[in-house]
Amino acid sequence: MWSWLSYDYDNKVAIKQILKTAQKEIKAVDIIVVHDNEKVEERLKELLPELVRVIREKGLSYKTISV
Repeated sequence: MWSWLSYDYDNKVAIKQILKTAQKEIKAVDIIVVHDNEKVEERLKELLPELVRVIREKGLSYKTISV
Protein backbone atom coordinates (compact mmCIF):
# COMPACT_ATOMS: atom_id res chain seq x y z
CA MET A 1 0.00 0.00 0.00
CA TRP A 2 1.20 3.50 -0.79
CA SER A 3 1.66 6.18 1.86
CA TRP A 4 2.13 9.41 -0.15
CA LEU A 5 0.08 10.39 -3.20
CA SER A 6 1.71 12.97 -5.46
CA TYR A 7 -1.48 14.22 -7.17
CA ASP A 8 0.53 14.32 -10.40
CA TYR A 9 -2.66 13.48 -12.30
CA ASP A 10 -4.56 16.53 -11.03
CA ASN A 11 -3.91 19.62 -13.17
CA LYS A 12 -5.55 21.74 -10.47
CA VAL A 13 -2.59 20.98 -8.17
CA ALA A 14 0.45 22.96 -9.28
CA ILE A 15 3.82 21.22 -9.51
CA LYS A 16 5.20 23.79 -7.06
CA GLN A 17 2.52 22.83 -4.55
CA ILE A 18 3.28 19.12 -4.94
CA LEU A 19 6.96 19.81 -4.28
CA LYS A 20 6.21 22.07 -1.31
CA THR A 21 4.05 19.34 0.20
CA ALA A 22 6.71 16.72 -0.56
CA GLN A 23 9.31 18.81 1.25
CA LYS A 24 7.14 18.86 4.38
CA GLU A 25 5.65 15.37 4.35
CA ILE A 26 7.84 12.75 2.67
CA LYS A 27 9.71 10.61 5.18
CA ALA A 28 11.74 7.41 5.25
CA VAL A 29 9.82 4.25 4.24
CA ASP A 30 7.10 6.19 2.40
CA ILE A 31 5.79 4.62 -0.78
CA ILE A 32 5.24 7.50 -3.17
CA VAL A 33 2.69 7.21 -5.96
CA VAL A 34 3.31 8.81 -9.34
CA HIS A 35 1.47 7.72 -12.44
CA ASP A 36 2.96 6.46 -15.68
CA ASN A 37 0.54 7.32 -18.46
CA GLU A 38 0.08 9.72 -21.33
CA LYS A 39 -2.20 12.05 -19.36
CA VAL A 40 0.59 13.01 -16.95
CA GLU A 41 3.61 12.60 -19.21
CA GLU A 42 4.37 16.32 -19.57
CA ARG A 43 3.85 17.02 -15.87
CA LEU A 44 6.15 14.14 -14.93
CA LYS A 45 8.96 15.60 -17.02
CA GLU A 46 8.91 18.58 -14.68
CA LEU A 47 7.91 16.83 -11.45
CA LEU A 48 10.13 13.76 -11.28
CA PRO A 49 13.57 15.42 -11.38
CA GLU A 50 12.45 17.89 -8.72
CA LEU A 51 10.87 15.18 -6.58
CA VAL A 52 14.12 13.19 -6.73
CA ARG A 53 15.99 16.34 -5.69
CA VAL A 54 13.68 16.81 -2.69
CA ILE A 55 14.13 13.18 -1.66
CA ARG A 56 17.92 13.42 -1.89
CA GLU A 57 18.03 16.74 -0.01
CA LYS A 58 16.19 15.02 2.83
CA GLY A 59 18.99 12.43 2.93
CA LEU A 60 16.66 9.68 1.70
CA SER A 61 17.06 7.20 -1.12
CA TYR A 62 14.51 5.68 -3.45
CA LYS A 63 13.71 2.61 -5.52
CA THR A 64 11.23 2.12 -8.32
CA ILE A 65 8.38 -0.33 -7.82
CA SER A 66 6.24 -1.30 -10.79
CA VAL A 67 2.93 -3.12 -10.65
